[in-house]
Amino acid sequence: MIRVAKTAGFCFGVNRAVETVYDLLKQGARVCTLGPIIHNPQLVESLSARGVRIIRSPAEARQGLEDDMAHQQQQLEEAQKELDAMRQQEKDQLLSYYSVLK
Repeated sequence: MIRVAKTAGFCFGVNRAVETVYDLLKQGARVCTLGPIIHNPQLVESLSARGVRIIRSPAEARQGLEDDMAHQQQQLEEAQKELDAMRQQEKDQLLSYYSVLK
């Protein structure tokens, strides 16, 4: 027979850290941990599969954030170009419509 101790599981600090990561993921946050959050390869792999990145220094998190911001800026510029093109097309259609009415 195998008995599991009443206190088996994560210590309070690790449990709190893991719960915090899960809460952040539920909120849609991007999460990095400075080194593995726990020495449990199954949990680390599970968190990784959910998008949690393990970094070696805070600079890596900053670099990732800068990369994300650059990507978002590029997407914003592309969306603005599409919007400008749609507005121009709408203007052209209105001018064409008014020229037919004259």
